[in-house]
Amino acid sequence: MKSSVDPVVILDGRFRITFASQGIADLLGFDAAAVVGLPLLAAVHPDDRSALSGALDADRARPGELAVRTARVRHADGRWRLIQATVRDLRADPDVGALVLYCRDVSSRVPAAGIDPDLSEFTLTDPVTGLPNRAAVVRSLGAVQREAHHRSFSLALVRISGLASEVLTPDTETAVLRALTARLTRALRGEDWLARGKDGDFVVLVDGSIADAETVGARLVDAVGPVPIPGGSLRLSAVAGVTALLPDLDTGEALRRGELALRSAATAGPGAVHRYDDALRVEKDRRATLRADLDGALDRGELRLVFQPVVDVVMHRTVSVEALLRWQHPTFGEVSPPSSCPWPRSPR
Repeated sequence: MKSSVDPVVILDGRFRITFASQGIADLLGFDAAAVVGLPLLAAVHPDDRSALSGALDADRARPGELAVRTARVRHADGRWRLIQATVRDLRADPDVGALVLYCRDVSSRVPAAGIDPDLSEFTLTDPVTGLPNRAAVVRSLGAVQREAHHRSFSLALVRISGLASEVLTPDTETAVLRALTARLTRALRGEDWLARGKDGDFVVLVDGSIADAETVGARLVDAVGPVPIPGGSLRLSAVAGVTALLPDLDTGEALRRGELALRSAATAGPGAVHRYDDALRVEKDRRATLRADLDGALDRGELRLVFQPVVDVVMHRTVSVEALLRWQHPTFGEVSPPSSCPWPRSPR
């Protein structure tokens, strides 16, 4: 660890710095030797100290596990930088005996001269993984797209399959998610930014073109695999969807395109990485197929009725029943009602 070129900080039991690598000097502008002996929390933004201290205490209660923590830390020039640290408790390791933080700056695209009030939203974190949450993703997308006139940025969404297992207790699921977060973090490049998105998906803002996002997506998918759990290992797989971030694209549309690419990859199967443009073409082909196949669906016995009760919550009884038509397509499985009507509504 001490020979690592990465920014590494080693803490004692009172969260005082016992070692800082040269990478920390490059990251925050301080002389690495000069910070030894100082309390880590002294450099952390006052609004973030309590949450970070509590999180580090929790990390110490899980020896050997990996966690990701995010907080604002003061740079030598006085600015606040958003630092993300992968934390590992190695106090039980006789060669280390300490809490180790592998750090990276995730605020490089945030316009923060001094204390940026908007930066506080980036500290909103997912309680399980410690990553920035969906609110932070939306804010970051807005900041990135303001720069998209001059630089290329892309978006990658990663979905993990296999977590919905009956063998997982809540504590085990938390440990698995933290292990996955640490793996994904290590698979990123220097300027890429990892967060937690909707429905538990992982979101990465990629500093580069759509081709770069495809490469990053493939690395992230490859990083997912069996995770040790009590009594064995949990077999996991992943898919990724990628899309370019364009300056004239609003945040909601950018996320929608990424989600369409992700759904396309999920349909293709484990390990797939799909671009939005390819997913759009696949979706158009799918709709064309549905349009053609719906004509004979009734004769082939693919349509069925399901019944949904309508309950009066005051009278506590069913007052009516809705009859809903469902289509079980031989290739696409159950088709949702919007997808099964691929033409404009008829006036009839």
